[in-house]
Amino acid sequence: MSFHGLPKVWFLILACLQMNSAALEFGHRAPSALKFRQRARPRESPRLCIAGKLYPQLWVLGAQKCSTTLFAKDLDTLGIRSDDRSGRKELHFLDLWRPDDHSNRQVFKALQSAWIEQLPDCPQALELTGGNGGKAQPEIIADFTPSNLRSVPLPLGTRPTGMHWGKWADKRSAEAIQQATGQEMNSPALIKQLYGSEASKPTFVILLREPLARMQSNWYHSAAIQWRSCTDCKARSFQEALLKTLKKAQGSPGSPPSYDDWLWTSMYGRQMKEWMLSFEPRQFYVIPMYAYIKGDRLEICRELSTRLSLEMPCEMLLRPREMILKTEHPDLQGEMIEASTLAGYEEIFREENEVLLKLLARASQAGAGMAGYRGEPGNVEAIRSWLFSNW
Repeated sequence: MSFHGLPKVWFLILACLQMNSAALEFGHRAPSALKFRQRARPRESPRLCIAGKLYPQLWVLGAQKCSTTLFAKDLDTLGIRSDDRSGRKELHFLDLWRPDDHSNRQVFKALQSAWIEQLPDCPQALELTGGNGGKAQPEIIADFTPSNLRSVPLPLGTRPTGMHWGKWADKRSAEAIQQATGQEMNSPALIKQLYGSEASKPTFVILLREPLARMQSNWYHSAAIQWRSCTDCKARSFQEALLKTLKKAQGSPGSPPSYDDWLWTSMYGRQMKEWMLSFEPRQFYVIPMYAYIKGDRLEICRELSTRLSLEMPCEMLLRPREMILKTEHPDLQGEMIEASTLAGYEEIFREENEVLLKLLARASQAGAGMAGYRGEPGNVEAIRSWLFSNW
């Protein structure tokens, strides 16, 4: 190529083009072009956008009274917001608005429309159109409703007479509650339908607490708010409520056991089994309560960050926390529970805890995460030691 007679600036431009062409012929890219391509490459977003709506990528399923509020506040500090656009921690969409027959296609479509309507618009769409007034958008949103974990079919013989499924009973008549069989609610199956082909995307966090300690916290909290978090637990004392509930759970000749709402909330293994029928074990991350409160929160944050494919400023968790008000109550050891009552509890939960441990063992072999666990996946005894010393 001849550059004779061209102005000097054109000579330089054509020379650069010729150099780039030669580099590409040998499978290389000129340094300036490579840098431009790197700058132009957009960062892959972890946001779960479906049909222009931002779906929750994280579900903190429960359990209630296992420090889910503290966990939610920490995540809010890290930029993960609740899916409740009013700013409340708990949306309660599934238990408040769920039709009882979502197998009916027309009913499900109505529910799906209501679900989509309350979700925020996808931030990517807002950014492209200059919407939201230029405010920063969350990378992902989360659902923090702790009754979701237990919102699954109840054991045969148990009906949702109390808060078994969160606020489900608040939208039903007394007649409808009396006619309920206990099989009407199946939140995991419903969520799987709502996500459709994207059902493998969300991550589910479950916080666990020693069952009796959780029940004690539940009783004192409910007593302070006029029995709005467990109605079956209403009694003059924690000991009286526990004895009444355990008698029903033990059953009688010709009558199957019946589980009150606050006891059912502590039966984690049965609930998690239902969730893992709809979602893969690798989608779950289990955190014993004290592993979070007193353990390595940075490690837990970083593990969750990896699972969400989201860079979170986990070091922010080292800053002083805002105090969370909690209902005062005596230590469990100070409750003076009668030996026979305690024996009745241990008889029931010896079996329940085995169900949970075996489920965790199988799930760990299939990719489920367990915060702070250092043992071999599938090792029931190692998992027992880890769980019982941290919840």
